[in-house]
Amino acid sequence: MLNFIYAIHPIKLLFGAVLSYFMVIAIFGFDFNLLYLIYVSTAVGPIIAARHSNQPFIDDPVSYITFDGSNMIMGSTTLPISAIKQVALDTINNEGYFSLPLHHSSPGVITGFIFPAIKKEALKTHLQSNLSKRVIFIK
Repeated sequence: MLNFIYAIHPIKLLFGAVLSYFMVIAIFGFDFNLLYLIYVSTAVGPIIAARHSNQPFIDDPVSYITFDGSNMIMGSTTLPISAIKQVALDTINNEGYFSLPLHHSSPGVITGFIFPAIKKEALKTHLQSNLSKRVIFIK
């Protein structure tokens, strides 16, 4: 689903909050309640992650994903159809999210993109008609 939000692990948020706490003490010399910093970083972390997402916004996902024989082509990325086992499709508010959770383009980076939510069913139909019947659609 929202891979870019889940990319910030809670332990990393906590570590960042504690590190920030000690930096404020070292630089400014005053102490404050660490819980306030944890609350702020937990609330703001997903918003910052969403703005720094590496997933592109695609207006027409059906034409963005094409199939050429035994390959699925997404922009400049080509994947063998036989290697695709799961497809994640989800919508939140007016945005749809597509990802291939088992295909990492680099360590920790999942192949996917964001698209208009109203095009979710058209994209799902397009994928189901071109992918193997054994592919699992998540959500």
